[in-house]
Amino acid sequence: MLRRWARHPVAAALRVQLGTPVASVRSVRVRDGGANPRAGALTVGSSRAHLRLHPPQMLFSDFNDDLTPWRTFREMWGDNTGGDDRPRTFGRCWQMLFEELDACAAAQDFAAVRRLEDNDMVALARATARAEMQALLDVLPERLRQTIVSHADFDADTAEELFIHVGQPVELRSERATTSIGAAPTVDDIRYILSRVGRFADDGRGCIQGTLHRVSCWMGRTGTVLGVTMRIGRYVPGVARPFIERARNGNLLFLSKPGQGKTTMLRDLAIGLSRDVRRPRVVIIDTSNEIGGDSDAPLPYLGRARRLQVPKRSLQQHYMTQAVQNHSPDFVIIDEIATEHEAETALSMSQRGIRLIGTAHGETLSRLVQNKALNPLVGGVAQAFLSNEERKLRAKARKTCLERPYDSPFETVVELRSRHHAMMHVNVNRSVDMLLDERNPLNAPNVCKVARYAKDPRTQTSAAAVEADVLAGVGDVDLADVGATLSSSTSSNDDRHAQERQDEQDILDQLRGETTAEKDRQQRRRSETARLRDRIGHLDEDVDGGAAADARRPTRGDPKFRFDKNGYLVSTSEDDLPDA
Repeated sequence: MLRRWARHPVAAALRVQLGTPVASVRSVRVRDGGANPRAGALTVGSSRAHLRLHPPQMLFSDFNDDLTPWRTFREMWGDNTGGDDRPRTFGRCWQMLFEELDACAAAQDFAAVRRLEDNDMVALARATARAEMQALLDVLPERLRQTIVSHADFDADTAEELFIHVGQPVELRSERATTSIGAAPTVDDIRYILSRVGRFADDGRGCIQGTLHRVSCWMGRTGTVLGVTMRIGRYVPGVARPFIERARNGNLLFLSKPGQGKTTMLRDLAIGLSRDVRRPRVVIIDTSNEIGGDSDAPLPYLGRARRLQVPKRSLQQHYMTQAVQNHSPDFVIIDEIATEHEAETALSMSQRGIRLIGTAHGETLSRLVQNKALNPLVGGVAQAFLSNEERKLRAKARKTCLERPYDSPFETVVELRSRHHAMMHVNVNRSVDMLLDERNPLNAPNVCKVARYAKDPRTQTSAAAVEADVLAGVGDVDLADVGATLSSSTSSNDDRHAQERQDEQDILDQLRGETTAEKDRQQRRRSETARLRDRIGHLDEDVDGGAAADARRPTRGDPKFRFDKNGYLVSTSEDDLPDA
């Protein structure tokens, strides 16, 4: 059932890149007139967000007419008022794609929905990310911009962060490495950037208008801004697909160090949940405008998800409560729960019948448990005093221990360990109890699991896609060149698979190391138990009966111990002792 989006040449070109059979794409050609979108890399310095795309990253038929804005970058997110059905802006393209997805879902054509998600949505997200990268580059002074773009290590598709500070070389951080670029910015360069970014919030964060990019400032002693850190944000469709069912059925918390993709996960979850056939109400607490973009209207791919913009970072907890009280949400999504008050507010929200999805800084669950301000997110930690009998039954050498005072508000905690793997605690209460008892929950398969989530689709290029791209873009093609291109793509895929196997091996090595440490702790615990057992036996042998001995001695009804005919403890076995 072909609809308006499916018939449009832009949609056809999107499917070309994602591996449509060659026979169906031979008619697609790059136009002879005007700038050739395959001519080179990303072009910078223009007043408009023109994209210069080259294979194998992207190919669009009639790209300039259909997707590039006419006058300014801001118009890219406006609707087409020309009266025809051709999408002139990214906003209109996303609107048409979502209409097509809703129509297929209403017709219960779920195979078509999956094809649109895996093909058209991924390719359109790539093009949108390219346009947003152009907007970031246009914020920079001409000298810095040209130096960065011309550097051999710069890749618009994999760049993640730019560090720009007065008197220091510009640093570019990508997925694999951090590179120093020779240009050292001046005070005038920083002023130029600030004039294009706008105002910063009280937490030192600002955004580039109409994009997902975050700009954080470095302040001097006198309050002067001396540098900026530019975090590059992208919408990555499908990256949170392995976690969406757990988000539907329970509260979900993501943990990782900064820059590992927590906000990217939240953005994809918000879009995926809002597109559910039951049309739930999804409310985003968008404190830094990183999820929905820095504009009055959220960026077009956010779909039906609603958002609350927070004017001050210190007011986030009040807006969390306001979202529940005023907007009747089914899901509340919170990026970066950072303070004790926010953690307590999240605990209160979880008890009001809504689904809660959030993130927090903390590399592992054990680190979060040790964080006094944030451990209420997983049930808290309290000190308990043990009686002598309970201490002996638990085989504890000390009279105090740490316990979890209440249930965790999050049923699932996901530790983002790498770009492709995560440790998923599916029973958070049990995981926390094991950590407090100095045991490793990673050794319990019913408590913790290894999850592999979708690879960033910006870097996925199949051999079929490369072949279709080459055949569609150059007319008469030398088959030897095509074979060389495919061989290069295959080699790249082999390198990528090798890296994925290495990541898996690193995680397994880490688990083995943690298992060895756990075995050492268990051995020490068994030694302590044996020492206590011998001490109990010696005490009973020295006591000459009487009430005092009866008070110290275990009772006959205690199944943990064995007694002789005179009522004395004569022997114990390892099986009779309490579990460590």
